[in-house]
Amino acid sequence: MIKSRTFLSHEEVEYYYNLISDKQFPWYFSPATGIGYDDSHFDTKDVECFTHIALNHGQSNGPILDEMVGLFKKFADIEGIEYSEVHRVRLNAFLSNPDPKPTGAHVDMLEDHKVFVYYFNDADGGTQFYKEKAIDSHVPQTLTPDIFIEPKAGLGLVFDGKIFHSPVPPKDTQVRFSLNFDFR
Repeated sequence: MIKSRTFLSHEEVEYYYNLISDKQFPWYFSPATGIGYDDSHFDTKDVECFTHIALNHGQSNGPILDEMVGLFKKFADIEGIEYSEVHRVRLNAFLSNPDPKPTGAHVDMLEDHKVFVYYFNDADGGTQFYKEKAIDSHVPQTLTPDIFIEPKAGLGLVFDGKIFHSPVPPKDTQVRFSLNFDFR
């Protein structure tokens, strides 16, 4: 089950967008969407993107972490979500692609966890969810597309982290900004 809602004021949506879209914000090139932490099992088309990893395996990477944790806490408070650990906080910038398709079907980690995704801007593209879940190291042979979420500025969603999902780059929007937050 995916819980989603727009939960910030217009001013807050603008604040967070301006924070991460500022030309001084440090984005880093990634040759694929599922590098390192993500457990990708499918031969799906992957694309280059830009990322900023604010937290990974307990290692903080700069002051943006506090801002992103604050954003997540607002959603968690509204939805009544309890959590004890944060594993990764990753921001993504997907550039427009003339032939956008779901990329790197994956789960962020095999252990039980939840994922919070926040969209900083309206965009085409989005997130494709599949019906299959990762069960220990068992990997399904095929994936069945299920729900597709289109990015809307200020939209947050949370889902079971064992659900396979794929980011889809935009075609008509110059860039799609999102936050991916793994927690227990």
